[in-house]
Amino acid sequence: ILPYNNHSHRDMVISLWNEVFNYTSPQAKSELIIDKKIHHEGGLFFVMVDGTEVIGTILTRYDGHRG
Repeated sequence: ILPYNNHSHRDMVISLWNEVFNYTSPQAKSELIIDKKIHHEGGLFFVMVDGTEVIGTILTRYDGHRG
């Protein structure tokens, strides 16, 4: 598990999410979700890798009391 790196992981995360979730609405586009997460809580976005391939993602949140 590694911190998300937009340069290294973005395309693989987009591909993974599109395959797994099959988003259809414009507000749920993978690119938009990634950009919002980076802007608001970029340090709480992680990827799970197998070698160099992203095989999972973890998006967490901190509300002041719990994560």
